[in-house]
Amino acid sequence: MRFGTGTAEGGDREAGATVFVTNCAVCHGATGLEGGVVGPSLRHESARMDYGALVSWIEDPAPPMPQLYPKMLTVDQVRDVAAYVESL
Repeated sequence: MRFGTGTAEGGDREAGATVFVTNCAVCHGATGLEGGVVGPSLRHESARMDYGALVSWIEDPAPPMPQLYPKMLTVDQVRDVAAYVESL
């Protein structure tokens, strides 16, 4: 469910885009749509995982994805990135 303010299921996708660029783009590409050298494209990831599953994946990913939470990302940032990825 998306709201006009950019919020999706507890995260702000606009804030998530900023966090994504800083922490995720190096592996998944600048926007996440193109994919990167290491990480795949995240286009249509919401067809594979719902918002809750995205949050869980970001909090506790399988290798080779690095675990950025809780050392580098806050709970709010995880939710925001999940909302951003859900919007791709």
